Amino acid sequence: MNNLLNLLNRDRFNCCSKATTVGLAHQARSQGFDPELILMTPRRLEFTTIVPRPLAETWAFFSRPENLEKLTPPEVSFDIKSPVAGVEMYEGMIIQYRVSPFAGIGIDWVTEITKIVHHDHFIDDQRVGPFALWHHQHWFKDLGDGRTEMTDILHYQAPLGPLGTIADWLFVRKQVEGIFEAREDAIKLVF
Repeated sequence: MNNLLNLLNRDRFNCCSKATTVGLAHQARSQGFDPELILMTPRRLEFTTIVPRPLAETWAFFSRPENLEKLTPPEVSFDIKSPVAGVEMYEGMIIQYRVSPFAGIGIDWVTEITKIVHHDHFIDDQRVGPFALWHHQHWFKDLGDGRTEMTDILHYQAPLGPLGTIADWLFVRKQVEGIFEAREDAIKLVF
């Protein structure tokens, strides 16, 4: 453990160059540590769901931010603070939430809709919130038989540097995956 702490302390703020990153990864690996724990790389998750509705109907539902509450598990205590009821999203839209992902601890979360290609995809990026990085792509594909394939591609990174990376390994990733799994179940109930 001391070797890991020495690696973290020595090069913690010098991981900007590729040579330093590769060298640090090699040192970590040679001492039996997972380099991702040290390099704090963003995670990529992908989820695909078949929605039993045509593309236009699916898009109409998912392009209204107030519907997000219907798809989020109750244990997250997801509460939209922005006046979004009845408003279709638009590029530049800022949405404020309050979430309680851990033991009832409330956290403010602000996202921006940064890109929309109508009936194809939209992207939301965290501006303020619990993650160091949150970049969420929502892709929609018409399957031609009254069904829509919806694919979420999420890039995220836990906060707090190496401690956040360890937290991600221990529980954050599982919780994020659990939210998307619960959302798939909610989609089956809504549609």
